[in-house]
Amino acid sequence: MAQEAQRQDSPPIKGQDYDDFGDGIYYSLSGVEKLAKAFKDNLSQKNRRDFCEDVGEIIQDQVGNKIVAQILNREKDVSKAMKKAKDRDKKCRVSYQSGDKINKLKLAAHHLYSQAEYPHLAANEANLITLSESVHEEFHIHFMGGAQKISTIDHFIQFVQERYPENTNVVVWLKQQKLTLGTPQPLDARKPHVLYLPAKRVS
Repeated sequence: MAQEAQRQDSPPIKGQDYDDFGDGIYYSLSGVEKLAKAFKDNLSQKNRRDFCEDVGEIIQDQVGNKIVAQILNREKDVSKAMKKAKDRDKKCRVSYQSGDKINKLKLAAHHLYSQAEYPHLAANEANLITLSESVHEEFHIHFMGGAQKISTIDHFIQFVQERYPENTNVVVWLKQQKLTLGTPQPLDARKPHVLYLPAKRVS
């Protein structure tokens, strides 16, 4: 039926309606809609044609909008977890810096397992530590070599041990967090789970 869909007036487009990751072809909502049209045009039984026509008409409303809502809710959950981590720590856990009413200190909630590669941990408060923006930048830019580099809790433990060796308390805490979080695996970047896509890509 995928071959039949390619003969339609509006055939599925690779990268938009489907992708081939080597272990099979994966269809987006628009791809499923085009497949449903191909089924509708080629099936012999009327009830099956009607069913496929219904799939094509309702998939975006019944499935697509629910997925977008879940993605938006997930992004809210990540923001809430980051705020809770800042409220929990109240200061930079590495440098011990804390602001006051006169000298405001900008704090960042850092994901111990990076959000891009471990999105399933992004809203987990145990995966967050509060840092001053300067320490956050020091870790990502100077220690890791760029904000886009994959980082894990092991990288961060190494960073603290090398740059802040006097802060043994946070290393103990980090090792406890590592036990709490277990041994997570990064998502396969070639097959991103739809629920972990940025909302701007699907809304």
